[in-house]
Amino acid sequence: MRILHLPSHDDQPGNIALLFGRGLLGSAVEQRLLKLCFRPFVEMQSPWPETRAFRHHLDEALAYLMQLAGENTSELHCIWTAGSGGFSSSWEDLDTERRAFDEITDWLHGMEQSDSAVFHYVSSAGGLFEGQVLADARSTPDPRRPYGKMKCEQEARLFDMFGGGPARIRVYRPSTVYGPHRYRRRAGLISHMLWNAIYGSPVVLERKLHTLRDYICVDDVAEFMGAMVGSPGVDLNGVYHLVSARPASIAEVKLHVERLLARQLNFCLTSAAGNDADITFSPSLRPDGWSTTPLEQGLRRVYRETMLTFRRENPAQMRLVIDR
Repeated sequence: MRILHLPSHDDQPGNIALLFGRGLLGSAVEQRLLKLCFRPFVEMQSPWPETRAFRHHLDEALAYLMQLAGENTSELHCIWTAGSGGFSSSWEDLDTERRAFDEITDWLHGMEQSDSAVFHYVSSAGGLFEGQVLADARSTPDPRRPYGKMKCEQEARLFDMFGGGPARIRVYRPSTVYGPHRYRRRAGLISHMLWNAIYGSPVVLERKLHTLRDYICVDDVAEFMGAMVGSPGVDLNGVYHLVSARPASIAEVKLHVERLLARQLNFCLTSAAGNDADITFSPSLRPDGWSTTPLEQGLRRVYRETMLTFRRENPAQMRLVIDR
């Protein structure tokens, strides 16, 4: 949990951001807020959930929020980018995340500031629309997996708890987000491809090469969310589908990565049942003001950042990588 503060300026109220989750997307959102002149205020780390430390940190966070809110009429933005589960997780895998989300939303609901807060929740377009082709505004979420069903549950919980009052809810449904590899953290397909290729390890693929997915750069999502945090009063209770509407096959992504590396990838295909459904979106679903980085350009950026991470974390192995 991280608290950031944008002080008041020229008679304009400040903003307080309460950020849950600092993985691939959460870290990018935090960096975007810092560029928008938010200042780090406090960071608290505790295991999920139902521990005395966890609840103690929530109580501490409330005290800090009261301290900041007392200085001016700052607007509170609660941003959920957390998650320990993934697309293929079972209900058991997701149990800890679900309980943490429920406990945190209960805690937020009990805060006096919740009546004037803005809640930013990151859902999943892929999880909600798996198997649907050219999903548009008329399409209904029909999740096939526990992950997508959990996202539907959590969206509904937010609207049930906070949708009837002055609090604003903004739900973001990104498609497949890619970004630079974070050392010792979960990696998506693209960063997994690059990282394993640098090491010379096989890339394990649980999908067929012709499977179509919609890829978006993490920086594009962070920029859009940062703008929404910095724009109070925009679209009460909005749902935003952050998609490129330009589907790409695994084979196309593989080709781009091989061109960056100037060598072929070593693939290991598995037979994960039911993980090869296409998920594509209509351009009409894209929100106004939403722009995306072209896939090949985004991959080049991720490749550069991944190599910088590898050099920093594995300086002794760089000569082996260069010599291969």
